[in-house]
Amino acid sequence: TKLILLDSLLQETFREMSSFVKSDLKQTLEYGASFNHFLFDILSKLADKNVEQGEELGRVRALLHEQGREIDGLKQANLLQTRRITDLEKELKKEKENRLKEIESLRVTVNREVEERVNSDRCITSLVDEEREINLANLNGLRDEFMKEKDWLRNCLTEPMSVYFNAYRDAAYDRGGEEILKYDGVTLNAGRGLDPTSGIFIAPQGGTYMFTVHFASHRDKKALISLRKNGRDVASVIGQDHGKNDRNHMMGQSVLLELEKGDEVYVYTYTGTWTADWPYNHFTQFIGILLRPEQLSSWDKLRDFREDS
Repeated sequence: TKLILLDSLLQETFREMSSFVKSDLKQTLEYGASFNHFLFDILSKLADKNVEQGEELGRVRALLHEQGREIDGLKQANLLQTRRITDLEKELKKEKENRLKEIESLRVTVNREVEERVNSDRCITSLVDEEREINLANLNGLRDEFMKEKDWLRNCLTEPMSVYFNAYRDAAYDRGGEEILKYDGVTLNAGRGLDPTSGIFIAPQGGTYMFTVHFASHRDKKALISLRKNGRDVASVIGQDHGKNDRNHMMGQSVLLELEKGDEVYVYTYTGTWTADWPYNHFTQFIGILLRPEQLSSWDKLRDFREDS
C-alpha cells in the first residue's frame, strides 16, 4: 500500500513537473526568439556602427598619417633649430669669452690708469706740499728779514749814528811806559765811548772806525807807542835818533778798524817813552771817528744776499 501510494505520488509529481517544464520551455523559446531578434538588431547596429567606425578609423589613420608627416617635418625643423641653437650657443659662448677677455683687459687698463692717476695725484700732492713748504719757508724767511729790517730800523732810530772823540794831554808823559796812555781832557766825545781817565775807548756800537794818534817826543828822550785793539797791537810809532834824541820830533799814525760793540782801543806806551806837552799846545792827540755803522754794513750784506739770491 505504501509503495502504491508512493508510486502514485511520484507519478503525480512527474505530471506536474512535466506540465511546468513544457510551460517554462515554451516561455523560454518565446524569450529566446525575442532575444535573438533583439540580438540581431543590436548586431546590425553594431555592424553599421563598425562600418562607421571603420570609415572614421580610416579618416583618423589618414589624419594621423598627415600629422605624422607634419611631426616629421617639425622634428626636422626642430633638429635644424636645435643645431642652430647649438651653433648660437657656441657663438654666444665664444662671444662671452671674448667679452670676458675684453672686460678683463678693460679692468686691467682701468686699474692701471687708476693706479697711475693715484700715483700722479700723490706726486702732484707731494709737489704741492713741497712747494707749499718752500713757499712757507720763503715766507718765514721774508718775515725774518722783515723783522731784522725792523730791528735794524729801530736800532738806527735809537742808537747813535755818530761816534767820535778827540782827547789831549796838558803835560808831558814821563812815567817810563808799559802802560795805557791817559788824557787830561777831550774836546769832543760823541757817544761817550772814550774814558780819558783810563785812556780806553769802548765801542758803543759796531762799525768801521778810523783812529789817529799824534804826539811829540821829549827832547833827549825816545818814544815808542802802539795802537791796540783788545790787547793786540794794530799799529805802532817810534821816535829814536840813534841814541842822540837831542830835539823834539812830531810823529803820528792812522789806522782803520772794524769793531764790534764792546771792543776796546787804546794807546799803549813802551819802556822809556817820553812825550812833550804843555797846556797851551796839546801835541798829543788821540782821535777816533765812526765812519760806517754796523747797521749799514748789515744792510749792505742783506742787500748783497738778496741780489745773489
